[in-house]
Amino acid sequence: GALERHTVLVCYGDLVMKFVISALSLLALSASVALADDKEVKINPDERALLTLAAPSAVKVKQKSEISFAIAPEKGWKVSLEAPLSVKLKGAGKLILGKRKLGVKDGSKEGKGFILKTTIEGASSGTDTVTASAVYFLCTDDVCKRFTATRELAVKVN
Repeated sequence: GALERHTVLVCYGDLVMKFVISALSLLALSASVALADDKEVKINPDERALLTLAAPSAVKVKQKSEISFAIAPEKGWKVSLEAPLSVKLKGAGKLILGKRKLGVKDGSKEGKGFILKTTIEGASSGTDTVTASAVYFLCTDDVCKRFTATRELAVKVN
């Protein structure tokens, strides 16, 4: 009887140990996935934010759409709306830009970040490259800092 009880406890102990190891492996796996995700999103230390210029890859002539510039600060930082915030847009003329200079009034808060938007309209067929030149301030609890950045995006006009 004592030998059987000991065997059952050893088997049960092995089972618990395997479960704990599996659970820890799963945690380690999800942590590495999170790290992989963080690595895919490389934030330039000179920008301290993920900056995204977004629009449809193609629009038709006379078709209206939207272009946006998003500032998603890295952890510990937030976009300052008290300091000057501007995004200047320029293109090659195949697109009509609703506004060429965007500021706080052209955007809205998104978490600790900010997104600015304006309209675009296809003017003539071909590919246009829109360049966004941004000036923004990010703050931590201790300091605010001025940043500048440029992003480009190709939009095809059919």
